[in-house]
Amino acid sequence: MKKRRQVLDLSVFLLAVFAFILTFLTVAWNNAAAECVEEHHGDLIIEANEVLTIADETFCIDGNIIIEANGHLVIRNVTLVTDASSWTSLSVQQGGKLELSNVVLVANHGNGYWINARDSAEVNIQGLSSGHGTAVGVSASPGSYIVIVNSTLSEAGIQEGAVLRIQSSTIQQMDMVFTGPFPILIEGLTPACFDSREFILNPSCKSYLLLKDTHVEAWTVEVAHAGNLTIKNSTLRWVGFSFDKVSGEISGLRPGFYEVWELKGGGALECDLNLQLINSVISEGWLIDFTGLTNITLSDSVIDRVRVYDTYVELGIHNVNLGQLELENGVGQISFAEGEISEGMRFVNAMLTLEGEVSVLPTAHIDDFRYSNIIRTYTVVVRTEDGSPAMGALVELESPGGRHLSARADDNGTTSFTIPFNDSNYSERWTLTVAFRGQTVVQDIGFMSSSPIPVQIPNAYNTTRNGS
Repeated sequence: MKKRRQVLDLSVFLLAVFAFILTFLTVAWNNAAAECVEEHHGDLIIEANEVLTIADETFCIDGNIIIEANGHLVIRNVTLVTDASSWTSLSVQQGGKLELSNVVLVANHGNGYWINARDSAEVNIQGLSSGHGTAVGVSASPGSYIVIVNSTLSEAGIQEGAVLRIQSSTIQQMDMVFTGPFPILIEGLTPACFDSREFILNPSCKSYLLLKDTHVEAWTVEVAHAGNLTIKNSTLRWVGFSFDKVSGEISGLRPGFYEVWELKGGGALECDLNLQLINSVISEGWLIDFTGLTNITLSDSVIDRVRVYDTYVELGIHNVNLGQLELENGVGQISFAEGEISEGMRFVNAMLTLEGEVSVLPTAHIDDFRYSNIIRTYTVVVRTEDGSPAMGALVELESPGGRHLSARADDNGTTSFTIPFNDSNYSERWTLTVAFRGQTVVQDIGFMSSSPIPVQIPNAYNTTRNGS
């Protein structure tokens, strides 16, 4: 019995040694495969009329790749590795050309690559793949021409005015952008393998998407500027709007099935774009961008993202579950009524007033806060334990820097405070103290606090209570 146990122990030991050697060899192989034959620091710029070929090597870069007007870049049989901490851009400017053949794209920090073809640019991609955790996207801007063969992409997009031909490939998400003003009908945008299917984006400029032996896992559509689109018998991951100028009200934007639904400019809603959905499903949600003068109310909706940039905005958000809120290079006011923010907030070069009733969920977070001044108005509602208004309660706020605000609750037990936040203090916590009939409640509030802020005054047997 002892001898048998020794044999088993030896077998376990040998297996462990074998596993260690195998792991070592795998790591060594991966390191050898990723060893840079050539390195380039900063942006790689292919100048006008220049032709550059990178072939048969591992090429490492920590910047972007820019092909200027009429430049030409060929990358063939190459593993392209980026150490950049953000996305790496391969930008093909007007009249430029990019050829990728048997290329593996690797992002060491888990981001990815975005290939964008501008007006009159040409991109030819064959045999493109990516390393583990590396996302790859391609977008065709108006006037560009892109061919993709035998490749796997995280995302591919086409704007009205471009040509995109895809064959023998897998696309995780296909994006289509319609800018108008010609009326366009699109049918059959569903997750499927397309043997041969052509989608016309604009017949007047011969803009189309051609899919041959290609699998598309999900579709998205954006209607922008003066886009005029009807979608039938489709299943879309999300639908987006991009308004140049808009006023009025939009309601009822939710994931789900739409038998017949229309958003139409003119009348109560003043805008240039039109969208009609017929027998179609929105599986995840809606995205809305405002880029021009905006005075609108969004109501009774579930919206993934509202983004405002380069404009003045007066926006009402009433009974809306909102995922992300972004404001860049903008000024204005957002008024909430039974609103909810559940994901990221981003403010860059923004001057904004946020007021009204909004629940900021624990999942919400600040993604960016730079060069911005955001004024938030908080309502404090003070109640006794039996639910009665604590009329006349003393409500005080104090900042970490010693700034002090105070007010008395009105007949309804409510009062309000306005706090300006900027790049340096948005993460600070203010101390809220409420005193009523000898009882005191203390709690912290901050930029990410919901409003109204409920405060319950304890019974006389408990003189002080700390809130969250």
